[in-house]
Amino acid sequence: MSGSAAIAGTAVGLDVHDRSTVAWALDGLIGEVVAEHLVPDTAAVVGWLERLPGPVAVAYEAGSKGFGRVAGGTLLRIFVFSTSKTA
Repeated sequence: MSGSAAIAGTAVGLDVHDRSTVAWALDGLIGEVVAEHLVPDTAAVVGWLERLPGPVAVAYEAGSKGFGRVAGGTLLRIFVFSTSKTA
């Protein structure tokens, strides 16, 4: 990757709703982007995240799903943000 820095691991963005979760993952080594429709179940989403090449950094909008609490002991770095505080 001449002239650019490689990202180690996988960067993930989650669009989390009560009835659906959509995830986009960028593999920093090869540049592949994967989109996945997941069931809105915390264990299923965390399981999918744990199968990605690590380290994995995840960002999602603040909500009631609590991925940070569930995934706290794994190799996942969870970033939760509030859209009301980003403007």
